[in-house]
Amino acid sequence: MALNQDLDSHALCLLDDNDLWKIGIEALLEGLDSPMLRRLAGSDGCEAETQRKLFLAAVKELGIVIPTPEEAGRRTARRIARAVVVGEIEPYEGASRITRDVYWWVLSLDELRGFAGLAYEYEDDRRHQKEYADDILAECREYLELTDEMRST
Repeated sequence: MALNQDLDSHALCLLDDNDLWKIGIEALLEGLDSPMLRRLAGSDGCEAETQRKLFLAAVKELGIVIPTPEEAGRRTARRIARAVVVGEIEPYEGASRITRDVYWWVLSLDELRGFAGLAYEYEDDRRHQKEYADDILAECREYLELTDEMRST
């Protein structure tokens, strides 16, 4: 469900509050419904603060809990790592996004530090970028295995 990814993005401060009305429309199309969600979907043109308040009210009204930054960060990093592993995005782009969108916002997720290091090494050493890309791919696989283990315990 796209709303889960939007909630993760909200928890990581990655959403543009001027576009929250689009999330309301998507949620309605996915089958969710509530008075506040309808108001959110119709709030195009409203100020960002109004849309943010409607978004939070709709989430509360639907009984959905906004994830902690750590929970959202792990899920977002998993989505990006999975996209790298299946070849949807290049390894360097994945490591950069994990670093930029998650690690620098949630420094407590120490398990993501390796992505930051590999992204910087990739940028600084053009002669060995292929090797760093391979290392990033391996890091993505390891991260997916690690978080699978964390979820099962």
